[in-house]
Amino acid sequence: MADLIEGRVPPSIGNAACNAAGKLLKVVELQMRYGTATAGGQKILHLAMTSPLMPTAEASDKPQ
Repeated sequence: MADLIEGRVPPSIGNAACNAAGKLLKVVELQMRYGTATAGGQKILHLAMTSPLMPTAEASDKPQ
C-alpha cells in the first residue's frame, strides 16, 4: 500500500495484486463452506478435475 501511495508501483500492478488476493480469499471461503473434512479436522476442497476434458498429447499419439 505504501508503494502505491509513494508512486513506486503503478496503479495497474496494485489493482492486479488486490484482485489476486481477493481470489485467494474466495478459495478459502469455498474451502470452509464446501470442503470435505479429513481425519485431522482440516477441510480439503478439490478444485481440479480428476480426469482432463481433452485428451492429452500422449493419448492422441497412440494408435487405435
